[in-house]
Amino acid sequence: LSAHRLAERARVLEAELLAVAELREAWVGTGAKNIEDWLAGTTKSSFGDAKRKKKLGKALSNKQRSMNNLCILAALNRSTEFATHFRAAIGNGCSLDELRETLIQISTYAGVPAGVEAFRIAKQVLADLEAQGVHPA
Repeated sequence: LSAHRLAERARVLEAELLAVAELREAWVGTGAKNIEDWLAGTTKSSFGDAKRKKKLGKALSNKQRSMNNLCILAALNRSTEFATHFRAAIGNGCSLDELRETLIQISTYAGVPAGVEAFRIAKQVLADLEAQGVHPA
């Protein structure tokens, strides 16, 4: 694949993993000249230089990426990003059972306080979704 096609594949994967609308909201106030510059930078830092990636996004499913992201964000105490990615994980097809087990993994490996915070945020995200008429399985 050409570098251009790999870069496009990275942008598609990024949009699938995290709602582009939320990325656009996060962009406000970053100082980037425009959102495309900012998205290009986040894509490169998140997925690497497309020229060096031959199998970009093929080894892990979007569900697995979402669960991995949750573990990392919880361990780093990034609550706002955790909420965004928890919502995206549901959109990527993660079941509530899969997410519950992921949160237990967080408690086990990142520590009980990180796990308690992850469960607290998850509960709030689920309540917000329910209020919007979304009922994850």
